Amino acid sequence: MKKILFFVNNWVTGGTEKMVGTLLENLGKQERNYKLVALRTMDDKRKQAWGGLPYPLGIETIELRQRGKGFRRLIGLIPGLIKVLRGEKPQLIFTHMPPTGTAVIALSRFLSRDTSRIVCVHHNRFLSSQYKNSPIKKILVSYFYKNVDLHVHVSDSLRKFNVKEWGLPAQKSITIYNPVDFDEINKLAKAPVPDDLSLFFDKPRITMVSRLSPQKDHQTLLRAFKKVISRRPSYLFLIGDGEERLGVEQLIQDLDLDDSVFLLGYKTNPYVYMAHSDIFVLSSHFEGLPTVVIEAMICGAPVIASDCEFGPREILEDGKYGVLVPVGSVEILAERIINLLEDRGLAKKYAESAHRKAMEFSKERIIPQYETVVDQLLKEEAPN
Repeated sequence: MKKILFFVNNWVTGGTEKMVGTLLENLGKQERNYKLVALRTMDDKRKQAWGGLPYPLGIETIELRQRGKGFRRLIGLIPGLIKVLRGEKPQLIFTHMPPTGTAVIALSRFLSRDTSRIVCVHHNRFLSSQYKNSPIKKILVSYFYKNVDLHVHVSDSLRKFNVKEWGLPAQKSITIYNPVDFDEINKLAKAPVPDDLSLFFDKPRITMVSRLSPQKDHQTLLRAFKKVISRRPSYLFLIGDGEERLGVEQLIQDLDLDDSVFLLGYKTNPYVYMAHSDIFVLSSHFEGLPTVVIEAMICGAPVIASDCEFGPREILEDGKYGVLVPVGSVEILAERIINLLEDRGLAKKYAESAHRKAMEFSKERIIPQYETVVDQLLKEEAPN
């Protein structure tokens, strides 16, 4: 029986965690024992606010329960990681971590004399200034990243960036999109209309689903929406929670949007809201491959997304399957929203074509690509 460990930072609701859960529940289990290792747990209050994602069915989970912040927390993880690696003796490791987290796992593998192969799955761009301005982080990340056995990137534009920016070996860098469970999303999208949505069918509904974090740039969306409702009265639903909640609430008040913008928090089923949206918006500063855009496409919502690094342009094929707007542009975002609200024929065209495009990301197409990675690395001789 081959042991394969999947490492994540936190296990809360997010694109990375949902993707890992889909992988673990669908990868073939014959002669393979998959386990999930969560390096950090959150207190009950934050879990309730951010959304506690259920662990993958049938998968044993190891929680290291390491708390604290920053680089010192990661270094403090080393003894626990060494214990896990010595106890489990895995043949293969998948790490879905930020750069320093993956480097610490690789260092722990070295110190424990573990011979497992390491696959690093890149879900986002490196925050270059954060790592390059810290000599210790730069050395640690650069050395261990270049000694990872395979780098999987969730979008091709992200792969090209990381190879160029960080010098990752091109021959060890591939692209595999995130797998999406069409059947599950379609089922949830057809659920009964929630009470907090049923009262708002008198005006168009715009939805964004994401963490409330600086990365997602809710400020630009709110300022654009202020301009939208001066011409087309509408509702804006923000689903998700996070560290920026107080700032978002304050801006809603400052812009006098209390009667038009609704912070709904974490929802176990965001898809029913997407399915009843006239427009889905993603206003991020940066992404890796925003799976939520694909989910909105499956639910039949026309998409407007910021043309950020990385993913939206790749998913929407240069604007063929949705609208791309410059990052941080309040004026253009407002105009594009108004345009889709007024031209329902165009909105319908985007929605119908995007639903077909989203099939390219189905788990039936993506899971076999990960199976191939697992098969190849398990067949190769482990490093000494």
